[in-house]
Amino acid sequence: MIDVAKIAGVSKSTVSLVLNGSESVSDEKKKRVNEACKSLGYVYNGGAASLRGGRSKIVAVLSNNLTSPYFNQIIKGLEPYLDELGFIPIIMDVNESIERQNQFVHALRGHNVAGIIITPAPGTDNRWIDNIVATGLPIISIMREVENSLSPAVMAENRLGTYLATRSLIELGHKHIAFVGGLETFIDLKLRHQGFMDAMDEAGLTVPDNYIQHSPSSRSGGHEATTRLLSLAPEVTAIVCFTDVVAYGVYTALHEAGKQPGEDVSVIGFDDLEDSRLIYPALSTVRVKGEDIAREACYLLQRLLAQQQTPNKILVGVELIQRLSTQAPKSLV
Repeated sequence: MIDVAKIAGVSKSTVSLVLNGSESVSDEKKKRVNEACKSLGYVYNGGAASLRGGRSKIVAVLSNNLTSPYFNQIIKGLEPYLDELGFIPIIMDVNESIERQNQFVHALRGHNVAGIIITPAPGTDNRWIDNIVATGLPIISIMREVENSLSPAVMAENRLGTYLATRSLIELGHKHIAFVGGLETFIDLKLRHQGFMDAMDEAGLTVPDNYIQHSPSSRSGGHEATTRLLSLAPEVTAIVCFTDVVAYGVYTALHEAGKQPGEDVSVIGFDDLEDSRLIYPALSTVRVKGEDIAREACYLLQRLLAQQQTPNKILVGVELIQRLSTQAPKSLV
């Protein structure tokens, strides 16, 4: 704080007032102090000031997308485990933005949170993660990993999941199978796409470029991607979806094209959201329990806080769930 005061040309008490949000300091001095902090890389540790250097009881959970029903399942799973450990979660929405992610973590470090559970934004650098780890702040990645980073991760068996989903369609007799949803910057998409290709290669089936349609992981993304797919490859009889939410958009696009999910085009998702068994036809999917990811993330947090050795990665099991949306192609019926 003394260095900040020197560069800003103000007293140490003025720096303290600015960092604590006081309105009694002029805008001009606030600007000088903030610029000095930025130039020095100074982070005000408000949590330490109030807790005499001890960790707070807050664990920050940084979501990639709070509108995601699946992430809400994970949050619901985290709360009882964190409560058992004596922690209070705060939820923050990164919304797939590295800039927002950096801003949030910068602020959290200043308030001495006990740990961070994060779904890293696409493009997150392993050096950024490693710098956080070097400060002693526990950080755990969930759903995605940052490759070659020091932070442990909890993920679904993504590659196995889409392999099982695709193989189930091949066993029904499908040969023209497409993959819809997800953006190429997502590490989980890469793994799910690999699982899809594993099954197709194993069966000796070709995958034309237009059978792969990337999109945001949303209903609208699935709808738009499927509309493109049907115009480019009308022969497709089955679609593997990046998520269940994408599959819901696929249903809409199929209906608009006069096709019935299941009967005309088989559809399979990934996650097994509650709505997936309630829509018509009930959606076949790959089940990954959000509670399992939450439990393993809290296990890692507990070990990191105790300065115990942790595995680099924990893979949560998947289960193929077959419902009415996957049927044999009409040509075989």
